[in-house]
Amino acid sequence: MAVVRSSSREYNSPERRSQRVMLKAPGVILTRRADNKTMFEETQTITVNIHGAMIVSRLKFEAGQIITLRNSRTVKRRRVEWFT
Repeated sequence: MAVVRSSSREYNSPERRSQRVMLKAPGVILTRRADNKTMFEETQTITVNIHGAMIVSRLKFEAGQIITLRNSRTVKRRRVEWFT
């Protein structure tokens, strides 16, 4: 299981650029593997802020990988910045 955050700053850093909000919003992650096969997974956000979100996923990610997160209202393409 991967926890993907779109900010490279320390998770509990006092130097945050914006406030985190606990929000469980459903969505779908779409990404491509190295062999160009499209992978997707239904997921949900854990926290969100103006600069990104924390999501939980069973997919494997690498730093710098591009993912698309879709929900019923928006489609956002983001680069994976930090994961555990």
